Amino acid sequence: MSNLLIGQNLPPIICTLQEAYAILGPVTMGYAWGQNTIKDLWSQCAPTPDSGPGRPEKRIVSPALLGKWLDDVLARQGRPMSDQASIYNEFMSGADSARRN
Repeated sequence: MSNLLIGQNLPPIICTLQEAYAILGPVTMGYAWGQNTIKDLWSQCAPTPDSGPGRPEKRIVSPALLGKWLDDVLARQGRPMSDQASIYNEFMSGADSARRN
């Protein structure tokens, strides 16, 4: 097992829980444990300073924590660890798109 996102100087991903489910849900298709742990992953991350009453709560997902989660999910699915990079990029793009809308 290996976390390919550690030490890559990748920026964190800022997202709501709904965005995390929308982007990471398809990664876990056919893998119930992975689907159920998306909230656990998101909850371990720090909230953004602008999160609060009346505003959607966003969390700062570190690439290292995402990579650790992906390492487990991909290993249990028998998928290559190299998929971590493309999933990170997809997550980053999806979160950026949601912020612009």
